[in-house]
Amino acid sequence: MTIASKSKQRGFTIVELLIVIVVIGILAAITIVSFNGVQQRARNAQTVLAAKSYLSAFQGYLIQNGSYPAVTATSYYCLGQAAATCTTATGSWVRDATLESALLTVIKPLPVPSNGPGTNATTDPDLGYIPARNATDDPKLDGVNSGFLVYILEGDASCSAGKPASGGWPSFYSNAPTGNHTYYSSGVSSCWIPLPAK
Repeated sequence: MTIASKSKQRGFTIVELLIVIVVIGILAAITIVSFNGVQQRARNAQTVLAAKSYLSAFQGYLIQNGSYPAVTATSYYCLGQAAATCTTATGSWVRDATLESALLTVIKPLPVPSNGPGTNATTDPDLGYIPARNATDDPKLDGVNSGFLVYILEGDASCSAGKPASGGWPSFYSNAPTGNHTYYSSGVSSCWIPLPAK
């Protein structure tokens, strides 16, 4: 092989290589963004499914027993979450074995939410229960003390497990909210679903 024949062999130019690298980078970025959206929708779907199951469990318990399950503390209750993920910034949400045992009479196993945005991100858990009590600072629906199922979804999501109340703590209303959720703040949608009166 002579020197002249070597110079006629041609490889890729630097411009061609840079174009290929840029195209691969763009495709990778699109794939990553799409994948993150799928994960968020999957976590939200898991939480909505758990919320629907708990709504059915509370309604079934009410039909069987004439009241909602008795609770042992004057707190708000995490549903389907381990004690470590139940802890919130305010410390007002707790797990309650008596409540869980009562719900196990109408639904087995207890559904588990996604363990997504509510965990240490807001003052609410991913899925919780607030019983109707007569405390002045408890939430009210149309001015009357009411029990609520509360769940948190990532992003500007729709509350599809039950009809959300409108308003905000502690005054909620039965008319439809302006969005598809009770309120939206800091990248999460809060869904407050009033439980039927006893």
